[in-house]
Amino acid sequence: MWINYVLIGIFGAFGACLRAWVCGFHQSSWFPWGTSLVNILGCFLLGFLSGASDALLPEQLKKPIATGFLGSLTTFSTFSVETLTLLEKQGPWSAFIYFAPQLFLGLGLAFLGMLLGRSLS
Repeated sequence: MWINYVLIGIFGAFGACLRAWVCGFHQSSWFPWGTSLVNILGCFLLGFLSGASDALLPEQLKKPIATGFLGSLTTFSTFSVETLTLLEKQGPWSAFIYFAPQLFLGLGLAFLGMLLGRSLS
């Protein structure tokens, strides 16, 4: 059982490093593209994991990937603070442009990922 926690930590380190790289690489003075990208990608990948059978991806790997890698890759707290910062500094339209696509793309891609995971299983 302890190996699960070790794997979650290892996968989490990779997810955190990828997030730091993507957010740093896609840093913009006016729009937080990096956070949007990792959150939307994370929604698709978690949907895929949810839909994938154990034959396609063993349960022993799903939890470390979902909790470790995707948990550290994606970030709801940063998304929330960035939305509020845009609202405060640039107004409601900028905040909406940031918030709405992530919400709808995230849900849509999670659904598509789930369908893909099921179809490959």
